[in-house]
Amino acid sequence: MSILDPPRTLADAMEDFENSNAYWSYPISVRSRFQQVVSWWPERDASFPLVKVNATFAKMQRDRAALAQGYRAGNFALVLLQTLVVRAVDAGALSSNRVKQVPKLAPLKGSPSRDRRQIKPIRGGLLVENNLAKAENSTA
Repeated sequence: MSILDPPRTLADAMEDFENSNAYWSYPISVRSRFQQVVSWWPERDASFPLVKVNATFAKMQRDRAALAQGYRAGNFALVLLQTLVVRAVDAGALSSNRVKQVPKLAPLKGSPSRDRRQIKPIRGGLLVENNLAKAENSTA
């Protein structure tokens, strides 16, 4: 593929993105997350045509990545797809950005754990001990 050809697949688009200055302007933590997403992509997803990427495909990628690696990985998969599509729109390979409105996943709220130790009230324990001591003294 030459520099003038638009990327045909997601893998091609990612390769072009990695060779651009925009990729290197991201912090290393974001670039490593992008690499994590690319290494996670199955072959059929990496070879998916970029012109067929739409909101449904982006949601599916986000949800599958979140199921496999957590909600943050799902959000980074979505951000990477959105970035690749924006670059394709800017290059003229796509006419519109069809993944712009796909929302990120919210963090999962953990259920209250029942494994924690129960905190005993201070006053309740002292009152019971005092009452027991009084009861022992009155019977003796």
